[in-house]
Amino acid sequence: MPRAELRSDMPLARTVATTPTDVWNDSCSIGELRYSLANGAVVATTNPSIVLAVLRKDYDA
Repeated sequence: MPRAELRSDMPLARTVATTPTDVWNDSCSIGELRYSLANGAVVATTNPSIVLAVLRKDYDA
């Protein structure tokens, strides 16, 4: 999504729209990824401990 089309009422979108910042989401939670990408995040990354925590929280693993 072009920076100009981001929702300016969201803090993450404001940061992306008003600074040269590229936001990376460091979570594999579907809800967090959707929010981040909708508000200007450009990529997602994660690590095993985050994946395990999300699985335990979201999927009762």
